[in-house]
Amino acid sequence: MLGSTALTIVPRSVLGQSGEKAPSQKLNIAGIGVGGMGRNNLKQCAAENIVALCDVDEGYAAKTFKEYPQAKVYLDYREMLDKQKDIDAVIIATPDHTHAVIALAAIRAGKHVYVQKPLTHSVHEARVLTEAAREHKVATQMGNQGHSSDGTRLVCEWIWAGAIGIVREVDAWTNRPVWPQGVEVERPKDTPPVPAGLDWDRWLGPAPYRPYHPAYVPGNWRAWWDFGTGSLGDLGCHILDAAFWAMKLIKEKLGKRVCAFGITPSLETSKDVPPNFVGLKPARTTMGRFVHQGMRAMMERMVMSDGKSMYNSMLAAHGLAPIKGSLFDVSYQSPDVLFQNGVPGFEYPRRDLNPKVKFVGPLIPYRAGIATTFSQPEKLDKYKPVILISQGTMDNKDPGKLIVPALEALKDTGALLIVTTGYSKTEELRKSYPQDNIIIEDFVDFDFILDHTDLFICNGGYGSILLSLSKGVPVLTAGIREGKNDVNAHVDYFGVGIDLRTESPKPADIRRAAERILGEPRWKQNVARLRDELSGHDPNELIAAYLSNGEARGLMGNALPVSSPTTRRHGRRLLPGEMLGQR
Repeated sequence: MLGSTALTIVPRSVLGQSGEKAPSQKLNIAGIGVGGMGRNNLKQCAAENIVALCDVDEGYAAKTFKEYPQAKVYLDYREMLDKQKDIDAVIIATPDHTHAVIALAAIRAGKHVYVQKPLTHSVHEARVLTEAAREHKVATQMGNQGHSSDGTRLVCEWIWAGAIGIVREVDAWTNRPVWPQGVEVERPKDTPPVPAGLDWDRWLGPAPYRPYHPAYVPGNWRAWWDFGTGSLGDLGCHILDAAFWAMKLIKEKLGKRVCAFGITPSLETSKDVPPNFVGLKPARTTMGRFVHQGMRAMMERMVMSDGKSMYNSMLAAHGLAPIKGSLFDVSYQSPDVLFQNGVPGFEYPRRDLNPKVKFVGPLIPYRAGIATTFSQPEKLDKYKPVILISQGTMDNKDPGKLIVPALEALKDTGALLIVTTGYSKTEELRKSYPQDNIIIEDFVDFDFILDHTDLFICNGGYGSILLSLSKGVPVLTAGIREGKNDVNAHVDYFGVGIDLRTESPKPADIRRAAERILGEPRWKQNVARLRDELSGHDPNELIAAYLSNGEARGLMGNALPVSSPTTRRHGRRLLPGEMLGQR
């Protein structure tokens, strides 16, 4: 037996010695989108096993394919995930619009995922990925190399140490865009042939179809909303990161005064209001409030606990006490003052109102850059009533959710229907609805058109609803995602419109609700009362007045300057104590 034994000598690297990993300890990594940033990402993982590469543009990715001859090459990521079972982790560096769909497929396949910034194309996509990663228990990371750089960390250390004094303002700048920005150029009209090696359909992925053009590929896709997120998605997450990171704990770490803005209905928890993001109204009974408290506690345990633990670990790293309540309350209880968008008359009543919260009226977007005039003003008198329809600027890719049902419901009523698409499928809608009483535009100046509007139909964006109410226009809402269900519940609770409580309303439901709002005077009366309250608040004057007084008093207390701004409610000048929502 001994005579038949052979002696084999192997390199130390096989056993993982001499600082090298043993093959069994290496990760099997696949790259998806490997022609540009993906190629750089793979180089950082050269010590691992690069086992698969996927790209829809063979020409653009050719160099990467040659650098990893042992890796299997795929055109479709779905085929790669289905066929190649030895993959441990995936690096995704495709254009922004395909990040979420590819990452979700990899997570569901049980792969760990590294996704280049920006993580997703929308907030909803980010939430879906978060839920999927938690469900499938995989490791995930967004690629923001700047966050790991010495420069970013050095800036944070300077600020935390007080080395550069009090930071009152942060400016960030970049040379972006270095491409022709989408709003500055028209969509190409010519249709050149698709280059050999590029699978245009797979490149488009979930985006609406459009013909190939070199204006999009390989690099200028960032300029077009269907594909990219512009300069903010490209460089914003890098150059703004240090400011957010350093200033996050600025009040507790340096003891500096902090002012915050509440841009949505208040998320601060209270025994008098329902839990956030479920679209409920305040309970009317003790049992109802008990149910709401139970729902809130369950949300804290199942949804918010991970984020709270991470935040507390950050606080602990700087020697600060952990938060004990809800993570929702941090933004309301930590600053010295929170300027709340809106007025008390459109906030759920609560007996434990936070004295730091100051209502300043509607924070409406700045209008200096708006120069577009309404294209068909003569129709504002020709057709009555006037109904404005909008699906927002984010969740507007599928007009079949709200715009089309609204048009189907009201096209034959004799009303003037004004639709703003947010630059999504405008021409398609115009061809489908050529009626004289229907106007479909990429953009409409809401500040102008709402002065002539009788009803606003939307999915529940808080800013547009406040603007509509400030103009005395009741609203018909249909939206659930991204907190819109909570906004729409406020609409219903205060009687300033009807909430259909769905993402995809039926035309018959829209028509019945519109007829009720236009035919019953109580809606207009409720909106008129809220319009008067909103018009009694000038946000700029109120904030300036509070800050000028707060600087002298260290932003403590509720007192306001004696020389109050000329703000009015119900036709009279407000008293100083009333100007910030104190009654």
